[in-house]
Amino acid sequence: PGADGLIGTADDTWSSFGTLAAGSSDPEGIAFDPVNNHLYVADGLNKEIYQFALNGALLNHFDVEQYGVQDPESVEFVAESGTLLILSNYASRNTIETTTDGLLLRTIDLSAATPRAPAGLTVAPASDGSGARRFYVVDRRIDNNSDPTLIDGKLYEMTAPDPLPPGFNTPPRVNAGAEQAVTLPATTIMALTGL
Repeated sequence: PGADGLIGTADDTWSSFGTLAAGSSDPEGIAFDPVNNHLYVADGLNKEIYQFALNGALLNHFDVEQYGVQDPESVEFVAESGTLLILSNYASRNTIETTTDGLLLRTIDLSAATPRAPAGLTVAPASDGSGARRFYVVDRRIDNNSDPTLIDGKLYEMTAPDPLPPGFNTPPRVNAGAEQAVTLPATTIMALTGL
């Protein structure tokens, strides 16, 4: 905010960056990681999650279609575990939890809510004041582009699984080095490194 201390007035300073230069042409959802000061953007068309520095520099991106996410609509950073929740629209209508570099940790079924077109997800305390962890899922239902007078969106509050503990043990990943062609009976040596 500017000198008046109010956001959205003429004396404010604004900054922005585009995602298209990084290959993200259909940004759907955004999440902020306050630990590393990174932004995560869900791209529906490319079925990818893009990771940006706050200045817009692309840091990483990974595919979520391999996990059954056909149209990622939302991405949420989970501070307790340092992971990402990614909401799928389309036929799968699940949420996946991944590491920030895209390793699948678990799939969470949202079918109990019977959403028609899930479009947003956040994790927040329960509405009953208990402090329990809940998922809030926005369902935009029938797109109002086809019927501008239709207002049928819904918000579901659902029990959320416990967050993964900090420092949870993820499955190991191994890199065997550069691809090699070997004509038998010759042998080769692989340089295995853990990731």
